[in-house]
Amino acid sequence: MSLNVSDLALARESVGFLAKETTFGTLAEFVAANAFGVIGMPEITQNEAFSDSEEKMDSRSQPARFRDKTPAGSWSAELYSRPSGAAGNAPVEDVLLECALGDKAINAGASVVYAPAIVLPSFSFGHKLGHVVIFASGCVVEELGLTITNKGASKWTGRGSCAKVARAGKTTTTSGSTTTVIKLATGGSKLIDVGSRIEIGDDDNSGTGFAVTAVDEAADTITVSPVVGSAPESGETVRGFLPTASLAGAPLQGRFGRVEIDGAVLYANQASLSITNEVKMLDDLLSDQDYPEGFIPGLRTISGSLELYFLREYLAHFRQAKNQAQVAIDFIAGTVAGSILTVNLPQAELNTPSLSGDLEVKQTTEFTGMPSAAMEDEVTITFR
Repeated sequence: MSLNVSDLALARESVGFLAKETTFGTLAEFVAANAFGVIGMPEITQNEAFSDSEEKMDSRSQPARFRDKTPAGSWSAELYSRPSGAAGNAPVEDVLLECALGDKAINAGASVVYAPAIVLPSFSFGHKLGHVVIFASGCVVEELGLTITNKGASKWTGRGSCAKVARAGKTTTTSGSTTTVIKLATGGSKLIDVGSRIEIGDDDNSGTGFAVTAVDEAADTITVSPVVGSAPESGETVRGFLPTASLAGAPLQGRFGRVEIDGAVLYANQASLSITNEVKMLDDLLSDQDYPEGFIPGLRTISGSLELYFLREYLAHFRQAKNQAQVAIDFIAGTVAGSILTVNLPQAELNTPSLSGDLEVKQTTEFTGMPSAAMEDEVTITFR
């Protein structure tokens, strides 16, 4: 027996898709423009929970287990900031930004602006990894961070919870399929979950895939929707479906970044921003649904840090921290129209800086984005 290398998933065969949901937990239809270039290995997981039986028995063996209601899953991903290259068109990270903050405004031909809102949208996540496609619906952003350095490209790092994870692998058809019930090779039904999307042979339902609505492991069949144009013949390949990726623009190089406080440019080495949302996933309800049925967004926190050369005038940051003086902090990356990212915190408060270094002294200053009396205005993220 030898390993069939063609069945082995390779890390290079990895691409991600993000699409905003119309209804929480209902898998969105992905299009080519929903793709993003993955960094590292995105993670989509959902661990089942079990409880041991409490019935007494005259044995020291492991008692029977009950499967509990499926708890919320989790997702994480890294990607470069990738403006579209055309002012007024959303960047590749569009869905994450809107779902992290809540509000998006498109100013045609000029800019796309993301700002805080009380209500948060949800999104669907698709990840193709070699022979399998992993789908997550009901995804919410619990943390989204931006890092700008003078090396490489500006990078977003996101994580959060999701309502349901489904997977679709690769198998083949056998004889006996209909236009709705697809007969698979022995064991093939175990590779495809309800809630996933597939293509059958060359048929991908005009670029949207077929939804898997039922799985029968005993008969090795799956039920799909909508109906297939004609019953597939034996030997057709069945696999998870995502569209062919199309990435707009180009990664935003960090070397063009700068940081300002109250309009004055700082001598900074690194800048980072973190958007954090408290989220309660509703996965503890008694109902006929096996997965989380919604979520409640809690407190939002906007924070970050600056790494600076410790210049004489930066000593003032210690006093500003002590007095809770509010300052305007801006991160600006990019120089060409259509590919300029600006993060603005109009009333940020500094924490007490720390100093370090063996040769030159550097100052690390953390900060928190505060709202005005109007609330929901502690940060804006603009692409122009």
